[in-house]
Amino acid sequence: MASTYVDFSTSLGDVIIQLFDDDAPLTVKNFLGYARAMAAGAGYAGSFFHRLVPGFILQGGGYTYAGGSASAIMAGPPVANEFTGKHPNVQGTVAMAKLGGDPNSATDQFFFNLGDNRANLDAQNGGFTVFGQVTAASYPVVQAIAGLKTVNAGSPFDNLPVLGSYNGGAVMGTDLVTVTGITVSATAPANAFAYTDTVTHTSGITSGIAYSGPVAGLQQQYIWPSADGVAIAASVGSVFLHGGAGDDALSVSSGTNVLDGGAGSNFLTGSTGMDGGTDTFFVDGRGGAVTWSTVVNFHHGDAVTIFGFRDGVSTRPWTPLDGAAGYQGATIHSELGGAGTGVNASVTFAGVSQADAQSKFTVLTGSVEGNPYLYVAYTG
Repeated sequence: MASTYVDFSTSLGDVIIQLFDDDAPLTVKNFLGYARAMAAGAGYAGSFFHRLVPGFILQGGGYTYAGGSASAIMAGPPVANEFTGKHPNVQGTVAMAKLGGDPNSATDQFFFNLGDNRANLDAQNGGFTVFGQVTAASYPVVQAIAGLKTVNAGSPFDNLPVLGSYNGGAVMGTDLVTVTGITVSATAPANAFAYTDTVTHTSGITSGIAYSGPVAGLQQQYIWPSADGVAIAASVGSVFLHGGAGDDALSVSSGTNVLDGGAGSNFLTGSTGMDGGTDTFFVDGRGGAVTWSTVVNFHHGDAVTIFGFRDGVSTRPWTPLDGAAGYQGATIHSELGGAGTGVNASVTFAGVSQADAQSKFTVLTGSVEGNPYLYVAYTG
């Protein structure tokens, strides 16, 4: 699964969009045509955000401003609607605008979803095709634009966002949030992963590398190279994160992800799943040390694999409410060496009640390449 990244430079900062190349190929190709257009008025360069409905959408891609007036971008042929529901219209996603009553009328205009608009936009006019996601690191720029005041400058600019320098009267180009530059790249942005070594207290950012493993849907990966504990946050979606031998905190933002804490006690924060993505978590109990891992945002479609659990030997009693304050939930307290050997691998599913765990989780055991495991999936 491929991703193209489009960086819109604006007067309030850069907005980076991770495109869903494989899930909406026609729409992505259409969008990239405008993003790459070099001729004035033929693409998104020099365009401005012309419609803001707070809490709903921020729309752009339709107009440029030059010579004291706004002009419509030269729109090309409409693109076929590709809405499937795999990527719903939720906060932070990017979708195509279109004419009412015509699902296949999208051309140049697009919008950012500022809230959970699934109930509305997924259900009307054939559904609005979501073709990308704003990276977590750049979404504050979208929020800053969404926080501007709006003025009525006449149709179609009756909800026009303006900068704080606007002092009334006619709207000038300097009052608008304009796309001043565009960069299209096949690689993740340099700040795709932020990390902090919790032993040395050194921090950094990296783009990681392209994912080349067997799990479908993953884009980028970052594997921690040290035995020190680490905190890693991914600002792009659909990634593979791997901690090390220490106590780690791994966090993802969107899409479908794999979080492998490695050995030690780990704090694993998955995506919310609102965008249709699912997460897979790995906990390694084979080292024999006492560990306690916490899984956050465990939702339908997610799964946790605990390595070191031997069917018929290890125990897995549940506690209904355990874990750190603020992250308590149904918890497995497993004696991997068998009853009476002492609990040495605990996993808390933060925010999940024992009733939900009992009715909605599927629990299986197995072994892969001689490594026994316990598999817990949220299937209900």
